[in-house]
Amino acid sequence: MTEHSTDRTSAPGFILLLLVLVVTGVAYVCQSRHVVKYEGTYPAVKPMVKAEFSFRAEKVTIKLSEQPIWERVVVFVYDEEGRQVGILKPVYDQTVIIKPGESPDYRVSFTDGAVDDFEIITKINGVYEGEDFFSLLTQARKSSRRYGVQECLYPFCTLCMDVCPVIKQGVIEMRVAKNGTIYPVINIGGCPRCGKCFEVCKVGVIFKSTLIHSQMTLPRTESNSK
Repeated sequence: MTEHSTDRTSAPGFILLLLVLVVTGVAYVCQSRHVVKYEGTYPAVKPMVKAEFSFRAEKVTIKLSEQPIWERVVVFVYDEEGRQVGILKPVYDQTVIIKPGESPDYRVSFTDGAVDDFEIITKINGVYEGEDFFSLLTQARKSSRRYGVQECLYPFCTLCMDVCPVIKQGVIEMRVAKNGTIYPVINIGGCPRCGKCFEVCKVGVIFKSTLIHSQMTLPRTESNSK
């Protein structure tokens, strides 16, 4: 009698266990169908804009290879201490004009090819009491120091780094390319693919890629070009 009683109680237990397994399996399949896949949402970095400089006594004319998405760019020059000095300028018909008397807006210093620190230049009544940007640019040309144009508005804009949830892991770094341009470099391997960086980059330097990880390429910087 005892053996028959055990058989009767074990049968419902087995059926209950079977139902639990079936329900768990169905739930897993349903959940798998609704999992968001992030393939194709890796951020990518736009190729650097090219610029031709024409120097004259009264102005410097800069012709860009394309019209930027946001109609302002940074024109930069390197001073004798190796710092990047920049000025934010409007772009009209792919052209930027620098004239005597214009004040620089910032300075950026570097360590081993990476941005170390920056300062926004303080102006009194909109005027910087120091050497004007036109003079810095013409002197850099004579001394063979680097100068150029960049679409990334760092240090005025740091939104991509501000929104990155893993910025402390070095997923986004501001580095300097061999031509002196500051550009974001993205560690794709540590990227969570949340899409926040390219959503906030209104200048289009960081954009949504359609490529997979193995196809990604990044701007060549002084540290990774060797």
